[in-house]
Amino acid sequence: MAMTETQIQENLSVAYCHAVISHAGYGVATARNDHGIDMWINCVTEYNGKRHDGGILLALQLKATKNAKVIANHVHYKIDMDDLRRLKRKCAQPKFLVVYIMPRTTTNWVSSSHTDLRMQHGAYYISADNLPAPTAAGSVVIRIPQTNLFDANAVHTLAGPMAALLEEDDVV
Repeated sequence: MAMTETQIQENLSVAYCHAVISHAGYGVATARNDHGIDMWINCVTEYNGKRHDGGILLALQLKATKNAKVIANHVHYKIDMDDLRRLKRKCAQPKFLVVYIMPRTTTNWVSSSHTDLRMQHGAYYISADNLPAPTAAGSVVIRIPQTNLFDANAVHTLAGPMAALLEEDDVV
């Protein structure tokens, strides 16, 4: 029996974000049990010529959808109120929502050849601090600027300042 469409979307969003974070040179950890955080960005530090895990820098909740709309340079995504509540709860690391936008047609989600692997569309991020406060029930549409493309440059911008702090505190 094959996975459901939702499970495939979830796996592809993890693969996309994993590839972007790895390309940026950071470590990645994925959640075994989903309690609102799907992935963490870790820093890798160097000490005495060896690489070490420098710890968790950012926490990510990943969402995948083929139903987001782009209006006036913003991605409009409908988020469930329970997911929003989990995002707004305090965490030891800064939290971000990453929404992976996929084509409506499943056959266009991934294509591969001898020379490339292609995942269509892209992902966009927003800080949990910039999300609206949760209300009673249902869902809310959030707006993510299209300039917040989740790519290697964004990972450096988001995680870089925290990684620099950890590197300054090397043990002798």
